[in-house]
Amino acid sequence: MLFGYAFLWTFLIILGLFGGFYGLALYQRNYNTVDIAYGLGFPLAALFMGIFSSGPFFIGKKIVSFLLVIVWGARIAVMLTLRKYGKDEKTGEDRRFKKYREEFGKSASWKGFLLLYFPQALLVMTVGFPVMVIMFSATSG
Repeated sequence: MLFGYAFLWTFLIILGLFGGFYGLALYQRNYNTVDIAYGLGFPLAALFMGIFSSGPFFIGKKIVSFLLVIVWGARIAVMLTLRKYGKDEKTGEDRRFKKYREEFGKSASWKGFLLLYFPQALLVMTVGFPVMVIMFSATSG
């Protein structure tokens, strides 16, 4: 598979991840799920770029890169989810997210995804790009 196609399919998978967590956010009326999706997005993107590559997945560079991204992504997800600073005392939701939900009003069902979740998905693809290149192109040589 060509890199461009692999990148596109990976982006669609990441959008699916963020869409699923957005559905959970709508159900819970709490946008904190974006933090979990953000942390999980990096390892998921690296995994699928490795899977979509034509080379073997279980080689040194890919395994080391993937393990480091798992640790880093898990750290981000846990730290952002468990931090207490800036969270509403009653609901536990980040005050910024709560403010957005209130400002969005009736259009929160689409504005929340478009203005909070979609940019985070783009950020995963941008920040994770170097690792995706490694996962796609690393060979045993």
